[in-house]
Amino acid sequence: DDRMYPQNLREAGDFVVRTEAKFFHNRYHSVDDEGRHLRNWPAPSLRNHLRAITLGNFLSCIGVFIHRDIYTKYRFDTNPVLTGSEDYEFWLRIAAEHGVRRINRVNSAIVNHSGRTMVAQDLGMARRRVQYLLHKVFSDDHLAEVYGPYRDRMHAGQMVYLASIANDNENWRAALGSLREALIGYPPITGYARFFRSAQLALLNVFR
Repeated sequence: DDRMYPQNLREAGDFVVRTEAKFFHNRYHSVDDEGRHLRNWPAPSLRNHLRAITLGNFLSCIGVFIHRDIYTKYRFDTNPVLTGSEDYEFWLRIAAEHGVRRINRVNSAIVNHSGRTMVAQDLGMARRRVQYLLHKVFSDDHLAEVYGPYRDRMHAGQMVYLASIANDNENWRAALGSLREALIGYPPITGYARFFRSAQLALLNVFR
């Protein structure tokens, strides 16, 4: 249901020839059912790809390319508890061993419609998903070593993610609770645009 723009595969092929990259992605944006632009998605610096991915799934599940050697080594976790974050957990495992490269051009589009997994989410299920993901990462010896320096940052990023879901459900106090947890665990999260937007929305609705 998402869109691949005409230049997508050609530019990916050129990128592979030019860089020999085995794990890379292109930029993407959101559109509605009619293809009208809704928003651009941020693309953090990849100078430290581990630090970048611990704050959230900037790769999403669109416009990502992996070499066959990688594809045959890793598999998606199909546990239903993880539905909605299975791509993020997958990328975390790959990024722990492979650097991420980028085609800095919007070659893909996420189509926002009512049937998307990420549109209408149950907050309780989302909490269980986050708990499962964080437990899986930090109970794995290799992943815990790789992501250990960013543990608080990853937890805060997931709390902001839960806050955005709480806001979508108009559960403003739950959103503020998740944001508070993020702030206590990782104060620099206040510089994250998504934290600011979620806090602003929740506060405006709690005190209006």
